[in-house]
Amino acid sequence: MQTRSEQTTLSGHTRLISAARVQGTSVTNPARDNLGSIRDVVLDKYDGAVRYAVLEFGGFLGMGSKLFALPWELLHYDENADAYVIDIDKAILKAAPGFDSDDWPDMGAVAFDTDLRRHYGLAALGSGIDPSLH
Repeated sequence: MQTRSEQTTLSGHTRLISAARVQGTSVTNPARDNLGSIRDVVLDKYDGAVRYAVLEFGGFLGMGSKLFALPWELLHYDENADAYVIDIDKAILKAAPGFDSDDWPDMGAVAFDTDLRRHYGLAALGSGIDPSLH
């Protein structure tokens, strides 16, 4: 039996990809409206799990763009579109906390993760608590 990482995609590739190849990949909504591209990925240094995608939106050649951390589980890869798709209401995205490329937040802080996940209606990591119930 194949492990999940050994299973192949429609194009015949495995499910694994280097972080460098993720960077620059488009992010769209289900209507295929361009929301930006992946600037970076943030990993848990202990278990290796990807925690956030950093979405870059706006600007020209990186100038004047804004960055947004998205919990990784919000993104779903669409092989046909060669893009990550997020199904989030535009009002929630517009109200998301953003940051500049020269002033990144402390993404390792518990408060950052808790607040960000609450913004997107996700339970805190490891809590098992549904934030919409509070």
